[in-house]
Amino acid sequence: MRVRGSSLTVIKWLTSHQRWFDMTSLDQKQAHATLELLFKDEDLRQFLQINQYQDAWWFNKEAFEEMLWWLMMAAALTIGSDPLRPVNAVIEELERCYSMIQEWQRGEAKSEYQLEKLLSALQE
Repeated sequence: MRVRGSSLTVIKWLTSHQRWFDMTSLDQKQAHATLELLFKDEDLRQFLQINQYQDAWWFNKEAFEEMLWWLMMAAALTIGSDPLRPVNAVIEELERCYSMIQEWQRGEAKSEYQLEKLLSALQE
């Protein structure tokens, strides 16, 4: 996978959020709150190329999808690297993370790449 923008930027925001799945309970109701919290990170905002145009805040589609990939990869590495965690617990936690990623993908599909529409779609 080709990293968009600066590799240093990716490392910075990914390191800051490597345990993003611990932020909330990871149910559908929390999809909005978790993503909103992630969007407060300036490095992540830079990575997503968030910008304002005609009174709307926009994000880059490809960067958003890459962010989801990196977040899932970080979750898989963090969760899967615990040798004391039973295999069933690893699978359950990874399924919860993937469910959150899918919620964000559904929101993205409705967003027209506008932040407000993305966050609104997650509250439906």
